[in-house]
Amino acid sequence: MNDSILLTFASHPFTEFMAMLFSLLYIFLAAKGNIWCWLPGFACTFFYTFIFIYHKIDSQVILNVIYMVLSVVGWMIWLKPLAAKQTSLFIHWPASLHLQYFATSIVVALLIRYILPFWFDESFAVIESWLFCASLLASILTIYRVIEAWLYWIVIDIISLGIYWQSQENSILLLYFTSLVLAIYGYDNWNKFRKQDMQQAAEKDNKAVTT
Repeated sequence: MNDSILLTFASHPFTEFMAMLFSLLYIFLAAKGNIWCWLPGFACTFFYTFIFIYHKIDSQVILNVIYMVLSVVGWMIWLKPLAAKQTSLFIHWPASLHLQYFATSIVVALLIRYILPFWFDESFAVIESWLFCASLLASILTIYRVIEAWLYWIVIDIISLGIYWQSQENSILLLYFTSLVLAIYGYDNWNKFRKQDMQQAAEKDNKAVTT
């Protein structure tokens, strides 16, 4: 009986609709720099976990369980105020550091792909494995408000659109396209937030000097 209820919940169109809705709400609020983004972030991964259990996609089940944990971590970290010498909550990482992490994500993706080949569709095994690693990296960067996190999400969404383009699953295509638009908005918005913070910090320093 309980298994039947679980299967019905996981396979119902309403469950997928709610997962998509919470997913887009999470991205929108995150792009706004709003701490409440982590609540729909947790909710959407909760729904997706059951959906992927139903479809027996192990990699996505594990990824979404990790996402749920990261949503809690993200909430806790976003509650913290600015550090003493920090001028903005939104930060940039140097290109050299991103190259190191990008290279690491490729190596880890290849290891996962060959150690756990049953996780991925053979048609896009290496790509899906990299998307798995890149999504985790982008999520962690989002938690720490690294502005370039949105560039990772943009690449992830573009590649995902390419993978699902021939599937004719319009709801999935719409999800990734909307996510792509929101990621572009998020990148622009976080840059604006940082610029505003830097300007305010500079104005405070100038006032301190003149007084």
